[in-house]
Amino acid sequence: MPAGLKGLLVIGLLAAAISSLGSALSALAHVTSRALFIQVEPAGNGTDQSQVVQARFLTVIWALALVLMTLYIHQTVVVDIVVGTALRVTSFTYGALLGALLLALFLKKR
Repeated sequence: MPAGLKGLLVIGLLAAAISSLGSALSALAHVTSRALFIQVEPAGNGTDQSQVVQARFLTVIWALALVLMTLYIHQTVVVDIVVGTALRVTSFTYGALLGALLLALFLKKR
């Protein structure tokens, strides 16, 4: 494989990983913002600028929490065990999700 094509492949993989991480952090910050600050600031009282600042602050907090958790797990647990456990957990959730999807697609509606 040519070097330029390998570089494009690596860049594509990194872009996909960064995009997924950004989406996860954004979702965590949004849910946390809604859960914590919806009781503090009733609808309409917070300005757009304050909501943006809150979202950015929570994104940084979640990023730091995930980095610290990763460092802790890396030092205390064997990586193979973590990967195996993660794959087992996803197999349980994806199996149930696939079953629900198939039931919804193939069962007749009443």
